[in-house]
Amino acid sequence: MRSSGRSLRRVWRYRELLHSLVVRNLKVKYQRSLLGFVWTLVNPLLTVAILVVVFSQVVRIPLPDYWAFLLSGYFVWNFVLQTLNTGTYIFAEHSRLTRSVAFPSEILVFGAAGSRLIEFVAEIVLVLIALVLLHHRQVP
Repeated sequence: MRSSGRSLRRVWRYRELLHSLVVRNLKVKYQRSLLGFVWTLVNPLLTVAILVVVFSQVVRIPLPDYWAFLLSGYFVWNFVLQTLNTGTYIFAEHSRLTRSVAFPSEILVFGAAGSRLIEFVAEIVLVLIALVLLHHRQVP
């Protein structure tokens, strides 16, 4: 328990670096994209649309408002998947930085997860707006 508290204090001391890494991750991800942040939202929405059509029309899952069910879980799953995927190569990606500057290595993981968390919050806000606009109702 003491080591986790010590580790969190170390991370807190480097919060400016953490903020810079989150901002840099977001900038790098969207600077080369023509549509930028919009593509991050359109791509999963198109994937969800295809999944809804396949599972409601082809496989014919007998669940009312299946699109809302799928939409509510897909973005959470996508967030976890991308965060774990990024965590697998984060140290290799920043190997030059870790060799040249002394800082806790957890900062890299928190920076990657933080930038993905910002994208996830934006996705969830759009999902909630879609659910409200399309009048999702609870099935009795």
